[in-house]
Amino acid sequence: MDNDLISKIECLVKNACYQKENIFGCNIWEHHILPVVKYSKVLADRFCIDKECAILSAYLHDYASVLDKKYYEEHHLYGAKFAEEILHRENYPKQKIDIVKTAILNHRGSIEHTEQSLEIKCLASADAMAHIAEIPSLLYLAYRQKNMDIQTGSQWVYKKINRSWDKLCEEAKIIIRDEYQAGIKVLAINNSNFP
Repeated sequence: MDNDLISKIECLVKNACYQKENIFGCNIWEHHILPVVKYSKVLADRFCIDKECAILSAYLHDYASVLDKKYYEEHHLYGAKFAEEILHRENYPKQKIDIVKTAILNHRGSIEHTEQSLEIKCLASADAMAHIAEIPSLLYLAYRQKNMDIQTGSQWVYKKINRSWDKLCEEAKIIIRDEYQAGIKVLAINNSNFP
């Protein structure tokens, strides 16, 4: 594993997260990116896939949306493009660049994808697990950054958590089941009209 490259990418993404232009604020680093990296490592071991590619994909998966809000809606597309450019400049092997790119392209739960390699399952599940494990950060996003009222915000988070649960692979569901059940229970208490 190329720890120097991983450290370089980690610094690149962390610095982007701490820029004032980042619409999510610096909390995205600690409350989303790092949990995605943590869960990617766990799942990479379970799937016996290239851990280095899993870690790089995790660090870079939301990089485009952190860099500039204009990339947010299609951050999976721009993120894959930026990952390719960054890793190419680092002389990373093309085959591994393609693995990282494909995982980033297919990580979003809100977009239907046909390709489902283990690397894609790893990143998509790690991303969803981070949403479930970090419900307070989603509430912060809903209330502080999206200016939602209590009802609308709790519904938005409830739906996001359920979408995240639905995109998890079975291995990830086993790992995160307790957090999911606790979060859904708390969010559902505030509103009996949830679907």
